[in-house]
Amino acid sequence: GIDQEAKKTILQTLRYVLADAELDEGVVIEADQKLLAPPWDPNVHIITLPRVGFVDVTAYITQQIQGQSFQYIAGADFQQQCAGCVFKVYARSHEPADLAEWVMVGLWSVFFRSGGDESDLLEALRAANYTATNCLIIGDCSGAWQKGDHGYGPKSFEVFKSAGYTILGPTKKKTATAQYSKNPDVEASVAQLRNQIQRGRFYVEQNPHTGQLQKALAGCDARVDIYGNLRPKGVHSHLIDTCRYPLWWLSAGASQIQPAA
Repeated sequence: GIDQEAKKTILQTLRYVLADAELDEGVVIEADQKLLAPPWDPNVHIITLPRVGFVDVTAYITQQIQGQSFQYIAGADFQQQCAGCVFKVYARSHEPADLAEWVMVGLWSVFFRSGGDESDLLEALRAANYTATNCLIIGDCSGAWQKGDHGYGPKSFEVFKSAGYTILGPTKKKTATAQYSKNPDVEASVAQLRNQIQRGRFYVEQNPHTGQLQKALAGCDARVDIYGNLRPKGVHSHLIDTCRYPLWWLSAGASQIQPAA
């Protein structure tokens, strides 16, 4: 391995060389830190449900944002190794002030480490009873125009749509003429997830189906880009994406929620 002094010199040289050039995102220095831990703390953020003072507001919030109510919100990532997580949204009550402080709780996760495609993810969701009628999916935007393994065959979103699921990207299209929406900026959405955890608004239920998610939140490695931003790295990053996407969608949509009648 490179010793710290040498690392520092290399980084300074890079900064100097690249000062006037377009900065290449590929030029990074490895961070000796985890992406989310801290603030992620298993002793604090892994909980058992039901929890006193929590009301399930998933159906209400999805109705308000999407015009259709769902009991669950799933995050899905499609690159070569598909991943999925399922969440519920809780608040202290349906009052506007409480709804504004909604909390996400992860209930279920799956990661096909040795390879599994969109159809495998679909089957896993169905087998766990997260169906087209009760589960809204927020997926990696690139799934709208490509297949996860970049090969031939139906695009990622199509696999779910043809099974009757409602699947959306985490963001809306920037302009009316844009064909597809774009994933949220990695740094911004990682910062949002860290913030959500730090503020006690992101938990994972202690159950037999969240082991992979717990591991990813505690163990995902970080790399620091040239601007000093944290970016996910390595095998756990897929499950982190399945948290970032629904969180981004909820944050954007929750601001439009009208007070309950």
